[in-house]
Amino acid sequence: MRKTTLTLTFTTLCLVIAWLGWRLAQSRVIQTPPKTSAVPLQVKRPALPAPKVPPLPQAREASASAPGEVAGPLSQLFKDNSKGLKLSVAQLATYLSKNGRNAESLLAAMRLTGDIAFLTEAAQKFPNDAAVQTEIALRSGVHAERRRAIDAMKVLDPDNALGHHLSALDHLRHGRAEDGYNDLIAATGKTRFDDHALQAQQSAEEAYLAAGFSPVQAKAAAMMGLQRRQIEPMRDLSKQLSNLQNGYSSIGDTTSAESLRQMGESLGRQMQASASYLIDELAGINVEHQFLPASDGGARQRELQQRVNAIRALSSSPHWKALLEGNDTAEITLYLDRLKLYGEAATIQWLMHRQKP
Repeated sequence: MRKTTLTLTFTTLCLVIAWLGWRLAQSRVIQTPPKTSAVPLQVKRPALPAPKVPPLPQAREASASAPGEVAGPLSQLFKDNSKGLKLSVAQLATYLSKNGRNAESLLAAMRLTGDIAFLTEAAQKFPNDAAVQTEIALRSGVHAERRRAIDAMKVLDPDNALGHHLSALDHLRHGRAEDGYNDLIAATGKTRFDDHALQAQQSAEEAYLAAGFSPVQAKAAAMMGLQRRQIEPMRDLSKQLSNLQNGYSSIGDTTSAESLRQMGESLGRQMQASASYLIDELAGINVEHQFLPASDGGARQRELQQRVNAIRALSSSPHWKALLEGNDTAEITLYLDRLKLYGEAATIQWLMHRQKP
């Protein structure tokens, strides 16, 4: 198995977007438009054979920008984040033992050590665990192994659209248009889009605690190390759908082109509806934006732009940095706990309201 990482944390996102110059007054709460809801669609299968489109490259390695300088009780964690906040196998021994080397603890050990042997053990012991199969589907560099994991995801977690979208990407990438279209049609009828990130975050927090981190350090380390591995393949899928849509349009098959447009729009909306973190929501908005219908007259485009503006304003808010640079560990703990429960946007608004003069 080949490890691929896409480590984009709430702190990194705030800094990257802040560089764009989107600033908002510090003294008021931002009124954000509501998040997009996933809307199940009835989509017709495009005509076969599918038009020939340029093949997409395989998934790429990606990395996040380094976080900025932060003072306060978490400063060392931010400095150590460049190393990925890795733990040794010895540091994880107690955590693994207490949890009986169950699927969740083995996955956490794999993520925090980088040792793929833990994922191999999890796959052997817990082949019917959806989170295990999701990890394999997103990490493995062996196509046959990845394909088996994707098929298992669809069976073990049938209400989750992620498995069908990963399956569609694999089929389309290898020229199996009919199978890919069937997966996309199945995916449009689902409202869940879950990569088990919250479970991963919680298990990482528990592992850091067992390794001797303080409670607030464990929460922050788990948050900073959270990987968003599903974003890149979904971007690739949207490119594949866009290429196919253009291919059908070029031969005058407007019906099939419209089906591809609806599939792309559904993908973007599902990504937004399930997003706990701003980076996930922005990725979904970018996908949906590619497939907005011309008949909309720009109404949906304006809605999405309003949401992007609100997200950028939230991300550039100085409140989160002021909190992390302070010494109020109780307040930091509340902030990190609420992130898991309510998502990043709602939590930043909560923080701004609390710090409002």
